[in-house]
Amino acid sequence: MKYLIFLFMYTFSFDLYGQFEFAPLGAKWTIQNEFGDFFPPFQIHYWTTTCHVEKDTIILNKKCSKIIASEEAWQIDKFAISYFHQEGQKIEFYYEGKFYLWFDFNAQIGDTVFSSNIDYAHGLIVKDIIFDTINKIPLRKFILIKECQPRDSPLFIYEKLGSTFFHPLFFASIMCGFDYPNIYLKCYSDPIIGTVNFDSIPCDSIRTEVHEIVEEPKLIIYPTLVSDHLNLFIDENYINYSQIFSMNGSLMLNPINSINNNKSAIDVSYLIPGIYILKTTLKSGNILVNKFIKME
Repeated sequence: MKYLIFLFMYTFSFDLYGQFEFAPLGAKWTIQNEFGDFFPPFQIHYWTTTCHVEKDTIILNKKCSKIIASEEAWQIDKFAISYFHQEGQKIEFYYEGKFYLWFDFNAQIGDTVFSSNIDYAHGLIVKDIIFDTINKIPLRKFILIKECQPRDSPLFIYEKLGSTFFHPLFFASIMCGFDYPNIYLKCYSDPIIGTVNFDSIPCDSIRTEVHEIVEEPKLIIYPTLVSDHLNLFIDENYINYSQIFSMNGSLMLNPINSINNNKSAIDVSYLIPGIYILKTTLKSGNILVNKFIKME
């Protein structure tokens, strides 16, 4: 009997999920941004940005929500105005003449969802699905890991609300091999669900505290125009391992313990000409990123 009740509740809840409209008129996302200085005095700065649904519109015969971002939004040139369309459980966004899949809420545990965007496309593996209740409304929370880097921190996305980590609407727009910036969904609101606060402070409050960042050792790579060997120099033996990525996020060099002393070199002769990223993970857990160009 308990099993039948559970099955009924599960099915009933699942039916409810399909009724939710993503990005309805009046929806608003409040985003917390934290940005650290690259140079002394190495402080962290905080500011809040917003995205809101301005109106419904028609694009390529599809009903879309027009979303406006505040001027301070991250990558404002790309996200100032965006358009989202809901096709059943699939959410699409429009960019330069075509629609791209943002996320498919039909996904099950173990599925890989290819979430496209205007920069890169990632395979996102559904690690788990949590049945949650927010403001007395049942919602599913998807726990995702990147297919290309499953050891990275997981990503979270609520149906109807968007992602709670990174950018709520474009949460996968950074290439593999990079940690996500400290940008997360602070609050969400719409006329149906009300206001959801994911932060410990009110939605209309702005963090003002300033923290100093401990200065990391400097990694120097040379030459930046390289043919055979990329030289690395660092003050002390701080490096855990290094990796090389192409500009589209493909891993070109598996993790290696590249520096056993303060000076070493990496063989890059096998790379085709182009621009590459050297990602260096320090023993402290922090990450340094450098660009170099492979020549003929």
